[in-house]
Amino acid sequence: MNSWLKFRALTRVGLPHSTPLLPALLLLVLSASGCATSEQPVGRSDFAARRQNIKTVAIVQPDVKIIKKVVGNPEQPLTEDDARVATELMTLLSHEFSDRSFKVQVANLDSESHDRTQSAYDQISYGQLNDAQHPTLTVPKNVGGATDIARSNKVDAVVFTAFQGVTRSHGSVAAEVATDVVVAVATMGIIVPAKSPNGAAQLLVVLVDGADGNVLWQNQSTETWPVEVPTFEDKDIAPMMTAVFEKFPP
Repeated sequence: MNSWLKFRALTRVGLPHSTPLLPALLLLVLSASGCATSEQPVGRSDFAARRQNIKTVAIVQPDVKIIKKVVGNPEQPLTEDDARVATELMTLLSHEFSDRSFKVQVANLDSESHDRTQSAYDQISYGQLNDAQHPTLTVPKNVGGATDIARSNKVDAVVFTAFQGVTRSHGSVAAEVATDVVVAVATMGIIVPAKSPNGAAQLLVVLVDGADGNVLWQNQSTETWPVEVPTFEDKDIAPMMTAVFEKFPP
């Protein structure tokens, strides 16, 4: 099972704007690798040829959801961090696409475009889940509403980005350490509980053709923090973005 399916299906994580993360289970499921890893990118077979006609891209507001696990409480949404991370992602995306000779702009979305954007993220999520569950039945992906966004912004392609992250309070980390020590002492070292990571995140970037709404290219990366408690600053997010673009076609 790929990391996306672990992150989304096993934890029953929906889109960032819809279903809350289940951090306790997530932290148990993901391996504590401590480095950003990416999946095999998905792209159209004619992407190289089509890319010659794509000069301008518009970055749509990223879909971000970050929560914190707090001792004795359900997950705590970090809405201020959501907005901050969305801004940081747009800056990183701008650099990545600019470095590849694309002219980049931020998508200007009106109230009508907002509904299309949310619908687009729903379609992207469904496509990911469908591919993971039916890998031999993969069909060309199309993101409805992308052509309207591209037309209104006068660009050749549109970029969608989804980010989901979970972190832990220092109290949660301390409580786990204390519990593990008690278990280890009580069993005379026979049982030493495995430590859960202090945080995890997943980043997905999708480049959509503004002419027909078909997905040109997409990739995702997953990161876990076994020791440090992530705050999802640039130092946490930048390596994930680098991992996503490592396999971007030349």
